[in-house]
Amino acid sequence: MATATKTADPVPATSSSTPQNMVALFHGTVRRLGTRVALRQKTGGIWQETNWSQYGELVDQLALGLRSLGVEKGDRVSLLANTRREWVLSDLAILSAGGVTVPIYPSVLSDDVAYILNDSGAKILFCEDSDQLEKATAAKDADGVEHYVVFSDARAAQEKSGLAADKVLSFEDLIERGKSGDLTDLETIEKSISADDLLTLVYTSGTTGKPKGVMLSHGNVVSEARALDAALGLGLDDSTLLFLPLAHIFARVLHLAQVSSGYVMSFAESIEKVKENCGETHPTFLASVPRVLEKFHAAVGAKVEAQSGLKKKLVTWALQRTIDANRRARKGGSSGGIIDAFAARLTGKIRAGLLETLGGKIEFFISGGAPLARDIGLFFDALGFTVLEGYGLTETTAATHVNRRDANKLGTVGQALPDVEVRIAPDGEILVRGPNIMTGYYNREEATKEAIQADGRFHTCDIGKIDDDGFLSITDRKKDLIVTAGGKNISPQNIENLMKTDRYISQFMCYGDQKKYLVSLVTLDQAAVETWAKNQGLSTASWESLTATPDVRNLIQESIDAKNTRLPKFETIKYFHILPEDFSIEGGELTPTLKLKRKVLVERHKDLLESLYKDAPAS
Repeated sequence: MATATKTADPVPATSSSTPQNMVALFHGTVRRLGTRVALRQKTGGIWQETNWSQYGELVDQLALGLRSLGVEKGDRVSLLANTRREWVLSDLAILSAGGVTVPIYPSVLSDDVAYILNDSGAKILFCEDSDQLEKATAAKDADGVEHYVVFSDARAAQEKSGLAADKVLSFEDLIERGKSGDLTDLETIEKSISADDLLTLVYTSGTTGKPKGVMLSHGNVVSEARALDAALGLGLDDSTLLFLPLAHIFARVLHLAQVSSGYVMSFAESIEKVKENCGETHPTFLASVPRVLEKFHAAVGAKVEAQSGLKKKLVTWALQRTIDANRRARKGGSSGGIIDAFAARLTGKIRAGLLETLGGKIEFFISGGAPLARDIGLFFDALGFTVLEGYGLTETTAATHVNRRDANKLGTVGQALPDVEVRIAPDGEILVRGPNIMTGYYNREEATKEAIQADGRFHTCDIGKIDDDGFLSITDRKKDLIVTAGGKNISPQNIENLMKTDRYISQFMCYGDQKKYLVSLVTLDQAAVETWAKNQGLSTASWESLTATPDVRNLIQESIDAKNTRLPKFETIKYFHILPEDFSIEGGELTPTLKLKRKVLVERHKDLLESLYKDAPAS
C-alpha cells in the first residue's frame, strides 16, 4: 500500500505579504538592504564588491537595454556562460524586462545549443566570450537569435564570428543603451507579472533523446526561494562562494534565494580555485555536489597518508574512533570517556586545518545534485562539520526535501519543504506535490501528462522510503536499477559511493544488468596513487604505464575487497578494469554537476565490460 507523509514547517513558504513574482521580490530586497554588500567577484586579482543599490541599478539598466532591443513580455532570452556576476545580473534583467530566461550549460556542444535556441525561440543570447559565441553560431539552423551580448572582449568575438557589427553588443554596450530608458516602463512590467507567468525554461540533460524544456513559473521560484530560506535559516550574516553551474537548477535557486534572504554571494574563479577563493572570501556555508566533498575528503586522506608510519596510524585510528563515537551518540549510546576525548582532540586538529583552508568561517555544507555517500557524511560529521543533504529535480524547482541544522539525519535527504507533500508509490517511486512543481514540459504535452498525475503529483522516477519522522531516503533512480540474472534489484549508486570513499579511487561505475555478477570500471586518484607508488619505489614517469602495473592493480583489488565485505554477496564487485583517464565533463562522461553519464560509459566501453565476463577477465 502507498504511504503518505506531509511534513509541516513553522515558517510558511509564502504569505499574503510575500511578493508573487521574482522581480518584485528582488526590488523589495534592493530597497531594504541598500548599501549592504550583495555580490563579490575577483577582477584583476582584486575582489570587487557590488552592493544591493548598485545591483538594482545595473539590473534596471540592463533590462531597459533589452527593452531597447525589442524584448517584450514573454520573450525568451538565453544565457550561455560560466558562473559569474554578469550571469546573475543578466538573469534578473531578463526577468525585469518581462522576459523568460533560458540557461544553457557552457559545456553543451554546438548542436544542442542550436536545438535549445530554436526550440525555445530565443531572441537574444548572452554569451561569455568568442568561444561560446562561435559555438552558438556554428550551427546554420540557429538563425532565430536577433542580437548577441558578449561578456568578454565582444569586438574580437564579433570579428571572429563574422556576424554583422550591429548584431553583437558588449555587456557594457547594453548597460549604456539602458541608461536612457524609462524606469516607469519596468515598473509597469513588474506590476503585470503574475505568479503563473513563466520565469524560466530549463532544459534537462537529455540522456534519452533531445532535452526537454522544463517550464517554471514565478510562483514556483518564489515559493522555493522562501521555503529554502525558512528551512536553512539563511540571513544577512551569511555568505557563500558559488562555483556550481548557474544553468543547473541547484545553483540557480541559490542565486534566487539570495534575492529573498540577502546573504552575500561571491563567485569562484573556477572549480579548481574553490579552496583558494574560500580562503579569500570566508564563506559561512558552501553549496556543493557530492563530488566536490569527495575531493575534500581525498585531500585530507592524502595528508594523512603522507604522515610517518606511527603518526599515520594514530590519526587514522582517531578518525575512525570519532566516527564510531558519533554513531553511538546518535543512537543514544554512552561516550568512551577519556579514549574518545583523546581521539576527538586529534581529529580536531584535522578539522582546524580544513576549516582554515576553507576560510575559517564555514558553518555548514549543503549537498545536492546526486546522492552523498554515507561514509563521506560520517567523515565530515567526525570533523565537526554539518552537511545538510537535500533532494530535488529541475521539475520540482530544485529541492523538495532538505536536512535542517536543527533536524539533520545522516543518510537521508531530510524532511519535506513547507507546503510540499510526498508519497511513496507501491513500486517505491517518490511522488511529490506542491507549489514548486513545474507547470509542464515546453511543447511536450504527452510527456507532461506522463510526469504529472491528474491530482498534481509529480513522478520523480526515484526510489525511496520515509521514516517515522518524515525523513526521506533515496534508494536509486528507477532507470538505473540493475536487475541481475538471479532477479536481484541492485542500486549501483550506493555501491559506487561506497567504493569512491577509498583514497585511491576517483570514479567507479557498476555494470551487470541481467548478469550473474557485477563488474566495474575504475579511475584512480592520480595524486594519491603516485604518492603510494613513490613510497613503494615504483616509477611514476608514465601515468598510463603505472595504472597498468600489477602492483597498482593489487592495490585497487585490496581496496575493493575491503569494501566488498560491507556488501551483500550479490552486490559485490567480482572483476574490474582500471581506466588511465579520469571521467570528465569535457570528455562527455559526466554531467555538469559531475554525475556519471551511465549510458554513455556503457556504450563507449561495452566490449571491455563484456570481456570481464569471460573466463580470463581483462585487467
